Amino acid sequence: MKIEKETLKEKWLIFLVLGVMLLAYAYKGGYLGTTFGQFISVPARDVTSFCSEEKVEYIADFKLFSHISDLYNAEPNRFGFSFLCGGISGIQCDRFCRTDFVNLVNNYKYSYIVELKDDYGHKIDVTDRATIGAKKGIYGMSDSLLVYLKGPREIFYKLMDLGWDEDSHLFVYFKITFTKVIDSDKDGIPDDEDLCPNEPGIPQLNGCPPECMMDEDCPDIPIENGMKIGSCVNYECEYTIVCDEGYELKDGECVKISPFTGLITFLKTNPIIIGLIALVIIGIIFYKFRGE
Repeated sequence: MKIEKETLKEKWLIFLVLGVMLLAYAYKGGYLGTTFGQFISVPARDVTSFCSEEKVEYIADFKLFSHISDLYNAEPNRFGFSFLCGGISGIQCDRFCRTDFVNLVNNYKYSYIVELKDDYGHKIDVTDRATIGAKKGIYGMSDSLLVYLKGPREIFYKLMDLGWDEDSHLFVYFKITFTKVIDSDKDGIPDDEDLCPNEPGIPQLNGCPPECMMDEDCPDIPIENGMKIGSCVNYECEYTIVCDEGYELKDGECVKISPFTGLITFLKTNPIIIGLIALVIIGIIFYKFRGE
């Protein structure tokens, strides 16, 4: 029994020491949560934020490395920086913003910029090398926002080509804006991309409703002496007029075929016959006048 009590005291002592270390780390501006790969933790004091139901924005301005040359040895595939919304020493925002970064990344539209700076006022945009991710927090704490930077060694070479001093400090300016996706008609197309935001539609028509999806959606329409046959073409109904037997299409209407229509059509399509008939008539006229 005595051994169990001593073991219990040792456990409490260990938890107490860990708690003190954690608070000390938080006081210095660190944050709680784990990351994977070589990620630089951004202290909460270096991040400002704006939070509302429609928009969430974070701006981080911090020192990434003591020397630019540290980029050369950075982890090539899993390198970047991260920070936390909420938690003991994370970014303090309102209730909505504390929800989690996974929610924001998955359900909000976002845009961001990443710039590197040195001690001498030089600046370069590396947004094209950045990728955003989010990692679920532990024990109900808020998530981490992860910013991956592709090819740190290539970035180092680029800075050297630009004449930056490899012994200078390396700073990062990062800004990300999350915008709530509003979809009034619930068709899966955000209002700012929807040409018909109040009518459910399809992506092929930029959010507008289609007139049809298949030929069956375009029923045939009876007309005088014929029928309009419907078909669906590019989500719109198109109709072709088919006349009843003995009728032909003329100026959009079905009119009765003339008894001479067949003969006229035959002659139009056979010019040689017309020529022969013309020769016969000319021959008859010539013969008649010659006889007189």
